Formats: sequence, C-alpha cells, structure tokens
Amino acid sequence: MKQMEVGVTVSFVNTTNNFVACYGSGRLHFNLFRLGHKWFEQGLTEEVDRLLIHEFGHQYSGDHLSEELALSKPESFQEIRA
Repeated sequence: MKQMEVGVTVSFVNTTNNFVACYGSGRLHFNLFRLGHKWFEQGLTEEVDRLLIHEFGHQYSGDHLSEELALSKPESFQEIRA
C-alpha cells in the first residue's frame, strides 16, 4: 500500500546533535550516534515502527503538536491488533 506517494532517500549520519532520526522533503536520516548499531540489528520491532510513523508524519505536518494528519487523513490510521 502506498501512503505518502513520495520517493524516500535514506541516509545514516553520525552526529552529537539531539535527534535519533529526522524526515523532511523526502529524506530520512538516522543518527547512528544516538541510535547505535544494535538498534538496527534488532530487526523490525514496535519501537522501529513507532519511530518511522513519527518521522513520516512530518510529511504532513512539520511540528510535533499538530493533529492535522489525524484529522485530514483518518483512513491512514488503522487499529493495530496483536
């Protein structure tokens, strides 16, 4: 399923800046300094999903307080069942 309809370029940075990942303008950056190599070795987890959902949410809203995405595209959110 294609949700954002944009190409995404992924890169890995190693910086002491205070972020674990950031997304904007089709670019997703993971900060190895903050995440560490073990974070990537764990495979797909709920923690990984949460980070990706958070970062890709910036495609629709640049700030961390906006309800714009949930209100304008409620079909993008599905209940997750174990």
